[in-house]
Amino acid sequence: MVSSRYPPTVGGVEKHVSRLAHELVKRGHHVRIITSSHEPNLSRTEESDAGVEVFRMPYGWDRAPFLGLLWMLHHGDLWRDRDVIHAHDVYPALFWCAPFMMGARKRLFVTFHGYERDPIPLPFIFLRRVARKLAKGGNICVGRFIETCYGIACDRVVLGATDLPQRTERQEMAVYVGRIESDTGIEQYIHAIHTLREKHGISLALKVVGNGSQRSRMAALAHELKLDVEFLGELEDPWSVIGSAKICLAVGFLSILEAMARGIPVVGYATSPLRLAYLKSVREEGGPISIQTTSEGVARELARILTDTRLEESVSVRSREFAKRWTWDSMTQAYLRLWSKSLG
Repeated sequence: MVSSRYPPTVGGVEKHVSRLAHELVKRGHHVRIITSSHEPNLSRTEESDAGVEVFRMPYGWDRAPFLGLLWMLHHGDLWRDRDVIHAHDVYPALFWCAPFMMGARKRLFVTFHGYERDPIPLPFIFLRRVARKLAKGGNICVGRFIETCYGIACDRVVLGATDLPQRTERQEMAVYVGRIESDTGIEQYIHAIHTLREKHGISLALKVVGNGSQRSRMAALAHELKLDVEFLGELEDPWSVIGSAKICLAVGFLSILEAMARGIPVVGYATSPLRLAYLKSVREEGGPISIQTTSEGVARELARILTDTRLEESVSVRSREFAKRWTWDSMTQAYLRLWSKSLG
């Protein structure tokens, strides 16, 4: 598999690729990862990651398509003999893999993860469509919104995967796990927590896991509104924070599934038509997510859940039932079915 990111960096794509690789190894498959070096001191040679072989380009080479191509050409022995070559997202698919496979007998597979920015620039839509055409083996889309927002056909659709941990004792707080940017709804969530206190008389702490360009501004806003908001930065294990929360404020599919697996109600704010389509991907699969389009709507939904124990328990039970469908085993099976159908 070829991915521009892989642990020890932390993120949804990294976890997706890493857990998938380890699940495949458990089933007796030989898995090799080609990825970047996000730090200059990372080893560029073969690593052993619990049975997964990891090979990294030199630090910074992934940012220049020509250097990435040169590295792939020089290290053809790493991928030429593979039964399956699967790229994760557009950049490695188009710039690292596709040029070497246009005339080859091997078929390229690709997984499309998330979206680049909101609104989606036309060049990114074009590049995804090109990658879809070049991925002769087939594709997996993380979220059905990719079909509607990018105009490409998805061979298989997943939301991600999670384990099903035991429910833990919860604190009177909400949790936000994801990028701290203007397009993720963090500012509206903070205003919703303020409205919850001012109009509904309910004080709710908020823990924010993640980083981004808007972190300082959001911290200043929370301070100005006199809210109990703690910015924790990036954590190696953010899921323990989710497990202790009463409510999860939706950002990405991974945090949504991790919250639902723990029986924690999820409330989402749609900042745009793209975010609305993104969050609806969960609802369309049967996920009990509440989607709001105003911060006042988020505040009302928070108040409704926090003051109605029967509703909270009902949502909790349905959330766990939904999460049972999205295990790492079922994710791995989706990949194996895609590959076996194409390879015969």
